[in-house]
Amino acid sequence: MMLKNCIKKDLCSLINLKIILITISCFFIISMYSYSMLNTGSISKANLNIFDLFLINFLGPCNNTIMDFLKWFLPIILFMFFIGNFFYKEWQGRYLYSLIRTKSLSQWLLSKIISISIFSFLYCITFYIVTLLVGLLTKLKIENCISKFASENILLNGTSSWSVYKITMSMFILLFLGLIVLSLILLNFSLFNNESIYGYLFICLIVSEPLINNIIPNSIIPWLLGEQLIFFKHSIINLALNNFTVQWSICYLLILGLLSIYLSFITLKKKDFR
Repeated sequence: MMLKNCIKKDLCSLINLKIILITISCFFIISMYSYSMLNTGSISKANLNIFDLFLINFLGPCNNTIMDFLKWFLPIILFMFFIGNFFYKEWQGRYLYSLIRTKSLSQWLLSKIISISIFSFLYCITFYIVTLLVGLLTKLKIENCISKFASENILLNGTSSWSVYKITMSMFILLFLGLIVLSLILLNFSLFNNESIYGYLFICLIVSEPLINNIIPNSIIPWLLGEQLIFFKHSIINLALNNFTVQWSICYLLILGLLSIYLSFITLKKKDFR
């Protein structure tokens, strides 16, 4: 019961009207920008459907323009800002109240991990809902097939075995797991020195890496954390990275997440709360 109460308290801190409005506004602007990329004179709207908007929104950086990078970068950094602010408030003394209620360091930490996971899921779902609404507002066709635009310009490799639903779900899972893992890394930083700012800066560095990946050998890219969140880099699209599969990224993120959880429990047990 104490664990449940701590999770409810954490979610109330993570989810408020200000955060909801900022999040929806950010997603709406990004979705409208993605639609503007689709709605160019050279692309016939008859060759587009709502799935194309999801692709452009969640594909990740697929060209070397700063706007294309920011479209992927900003939702991640915004999420990490919310998580960092949450941890900052915890270390301002609120964690003492939580510890008194749970009477267990492990339950306190477990409540944070569960709360982060729930918040990440809701964040990703909100992004998908806003994308869907923008697609409906802009009157894109609703079809359960890959459009001519997507098949000729984006999904050039192996699309015959990938349905719209499989691609959409894969992009969701990569973003969802990626946000959790990045949050767990931030949690470890905050446990180590009672500050979230250093962890936040480290996360910014991790997700800024795709800006320079043109100088990184292809053999190294599948091992970089930031690349796991970029669907465009995976072998279904990128012929140069034929071993970089979505399954690889899911396993990578799950293993790194479990290691981060283990490290956080070890750090918490050794932490001096005086």
